[in-house]
Amino acid sequence: MFNSSTRKLVLQGVFQDDFDAFLNTSDNFLISLLSPRKDSRGNKAKLALRELLCGMCYSAVHGIGKLSSNLKRATGYKMSDSGIFQHRQKIPVELLERVSDQCLEVLSRPESETQSYYDGRLLVAIDGTTFNLRNSEDVAKSFPKGKARRSKEAPLSEVAFARMYSSSLVEVGLHNPLALEVGFKREAEFELSTRVLAKLPERFMLLCDRAYSCGRFVYEAQQQCDRLGGAYLIRASDCTTKFTVKDVLEDGSRILSIPVRSQTQKNKFEGSVTVREIRATITKRSGETVEVKFWTNLLDPVAHRALELVELYAARWEHELYYGELKGELMDGDLLRSKNLLSAAQEIYMAVWATALIARVRGTVNRTLEEQGLQISFQKVNDKINTIWGFAALVGTSIDRKMLDTAINAAVEELREETMPKRRNRSCPRTIRQNVINWPRTKEYKSDYGPIKCHIRKYEGLA
Repeated sequence: MFNSSTRKLVLQGVFQDDFDAFLNTSDNFLISLLSPRKDSRGNKAKLALRELLCGMCYSAVHGIGKLSSNLKRATGYKMSDSGIFQHRQKIPVELLERVSDQCLEVLSRPESETQSYYDGRLLVAIDGTTFNLRNSEDVAKSFPKGKARRSKEAPLSEVAFARMYSSSLVEVGLHNPLALEVGFKREAEFELSTRVLAKLPERFMLLCDRAYSCGRFVYEAQQQCDRLGGAYLIRASDCTTKFTVKDVLEDGSRILSIPVRSQTQKNKFEGSVTVREIRATITKRSGETVEVKFWTNLLDPVAHRALELVELYAARWEHELYYGELKGELMDGDLLRSKNLLSAAQEIYMAVWATALIARVRGTVNRTLEEQGLQISFQKVNDKINTIWGFAALVGTSIDRKMLDTAINAAVEELREETMPKRRNRSCPRTIRQNVINWPRTKEYKSDYGPIKCHIRKYEGLA
């Protein structure tokens, strides 16, 4: 990565050096996790676990060629694809999860990435996504396909691919992953996201969508807020009807008591959680209006104004952009290459690690810009570092270090000059090409320009 300890930006020439920096080779816990493995005869394995993970991560970044060729390019090891496959089957998902917990860390700094913070709290988001699995015999045994219909009148039919859920905790400003849970055992999104809550950093500001507006998740989030000094802002669903109004505040928001459903007994409740509900009307650029509601544990209407929180959610909800970079620009789609479940989970972990490596480069270059903010294209950064890593892998140590530094500095200057312009105030209709349930069919492409206006709706009385 870029080494800011020196007085100029320097990108390490070999991917293995960058990967070791990502793993933090001085961490004793990681050293114990990635200790040398032994084969069936008790001898030391020819390919160390660290080198194997390095080759797999480079393959995720590079995206082209077989894993054996990418392993040789990244580490210098020669091994057949079948041999690598046998080694991969000895890497459990639990090991990758523990390594992720140690290596994925906060990159934003309050003094430089000011847009990544609110009231001194780091903006993070939790959301889930799915990955399509190959139609192989191993997948069919453990992951049955779901069913869907193309219209209200059409019967249910089996979908094309089985899906594996995952949930991520992402640093909003730099699109940097902080935690990952993969549904290797068919866990649903809600269960995975609840486990991710335990990995929140200190002093956080959590953003969530309507899928998490239930008493159980809010209660778990509140426990982490009390422990780490954090806060949350969750868009509330209209389906939530079980609550008690405790007070109406000066700004028109109200204090609610939401019951928490029991985890063991169906239709039973245990305790409650107190939230502040903010209701707002958003006027779209087309003139249409949408009513939204938010829940937060920031109860003071003076210190945390309702309009400020609504505008914060609208401006900083970027989790879907991160998934677009992960699936669309890095992985070239959500269909995994692996043909068994263990390899599929490993592929997801390696892709997320690759986005963390790219986020470090984006963050370092971003701090050198006059106007702070996420202004470096993910695809351009990925292209530049792939060029440098590939060039260094080909020439090895036969090239003078000064020549390599010159090429690196030239790549840095190009990234600085190719900053993304300010986004236009533009929106497109949320429609699809097929008539699925109640979504309208796209007949004419339209886009609207101009600002979005937010207006706080006030509650009157305790009704």
